[in-house]
Amino acid sequence: MTAALYFNSDCYDTSRPVLLGRHAAGESCLKGYLRHATADRFYLWNVADEPLGELQAILARMDPGGRPVEWIHQKNRRALGRAGVLNMPNPNLSDEAWSRQLIGSTSYALTGITHTTAIAPVMDMLCQLMIAPVQEFDTLICTSAAVRASVETQLAEMREHLGEVYGPRRQPELGRTTIPLGVNVEDFRRSDADRAAWRSRLEIPEDAVVALYMGRFDVRAKMNPALMARALEEAAQRAGRPICWVNAGWADTAQNEAHFHEAVRALCPSVHYRSVDGRKPDVRFSIWSVGDLFISFSDNIQEAFGLTPVEAMAAGLPCVVTDWNGYRDTVRHGVDGFRIPTWAPPSGQGSDLAYWHANRWIDYDAYVGAT
Repeated sequence: MTAALYFNSDCYDTSRPVLLGRHAAGESCLKGYLRHATADRFYLWNVADEPLGELQAILARMDPGGRPVEWIHQKNRRALGRAGVLNMPNPNLSDEAWSRQLIGSTSYALTGITHTTAIAPVMDMLCQLMIAPVQEFDTLICTSAAVRASVETQLAEMREHLGEVYGPRRQPELGRTTIPLGVNVEDFRRSDADRAAWRSRLEIPEDAVVALYMGRFDVRAKMNPALMARALEEAAQRAGRPICWVNAGWADTAQNEAHFHEAVRALCPSVHYRSVDGRKPDVRFSIWSVGDLFISFSDNIQEAFGLTPVEAMAAGLPCVVTDWNGYRDTVRHGVDGFRIPTWAPPSGQGSDLAYWHANRWIDYDAYVGAT
């Protein structure tokens, strides 16, 4: 048995202007599967009926290794049975389970993966799993202990509601498992040549210690730059040698990015501050060579896993991160780096924010930021 991959460009293409964690995770997963799967052929389902040439170009960048590829047409769902399993890069197994029902609920198994569980569409998807015709051989992959706890909470609430309305449950539930996201280590291998090139390009002092951040510049849904700036400023005053902070990332607009850098620079005047666009292919993998350590202070409900610390460890960089959600699953304190304690209000204190967001009185960014 092998797996058919739910394949469209939005799941795996990292060359777009808007680069999200799920894109990078999808690219790494696909690349790893193509390189290491034992299958004698690859089944790829063109689920959005995109031009085959565009999809083949994405695949060519991944190096499929010369094994045959069978493209399954968007409307040929029965062909998925030849693979035995349909692997989806999202948790929307309920819709696919209903579609599968039309050709037989045992035609093929379903696997899906969660990323953030805080957004309303994903919470709806999780609740739908309790009424959709999923089977016990279907599986939802959770990427961290925090994600797993969130998923189980959602399912338990829905299970309780259905039990009150319809009585004891008779239908099997799908399986759940916890598997952290991975990366292809070779992509992040550091080199002396890249290190020298980046330090020269960014005019970094020879004896400077370089802290590197990689990812989106989003105060509400990603890291907290103020706390990172204050920590590095204190380090610069105490270290007796230059401290440089390289922010390799991107914002949603050029105006927001400029404002971000201006505000953050003001908080760490003693730090040599540098910024680069982390989306560019020649930056995404080579920039890791410039750093001596990786830093990311994130403590919001959007950040369910956090791929960049794993990428940093693949590059051999120690991590200084918050003791938060997926970060605490991957960074071992005192081994791979240091996890910094963070705090949140007691359980139940955010019920007003959740209520406002559920009623669409505040949008998702405001909800995440306020929480």
